[in-house]
Amino acid sequence: MADKRIIKELKIIGGNTKANVLRLTLEYRLGGWNYFTGEMLPRGLFLSCSPLEVGDGWTGYVGFSGVNQHVLEMKRFSKKTLAEFVPNEEDVNQLIRHVAVKNELEVES
Repeated sequence: MADKRIIKELKIIGGNTKANVLRLTLEYRLGGWNYFTGEMLPRGLFLSCSPLEVGDGWTGYVGFSGVNQHVLEMKRFSKKTLAEFVPNEEDVNQLIRHVAVKNELEVES
């Protein structure tokens, strides 16, 4: 499901990676059983943070380098909620720090 919006993009200025952008997105997920991790995920909004290699008209993902956090439980999708929800600034900064440390990145502040 492509129901998401970009919250923030930060330029990556150092690190051992081809990624040049750290992107935070807010996206709606249906939830359910995750066979990869073996856990049941809730339905609702998730805040995701991933380093990406962004070029002219294309985006490349770095496998297993990002993280996500469930921030709002929802029974069904609402465009209005997705558009108006403001994630907690502490959660946003925590995800940025976690991905930067995990991937040894230096991010523009």
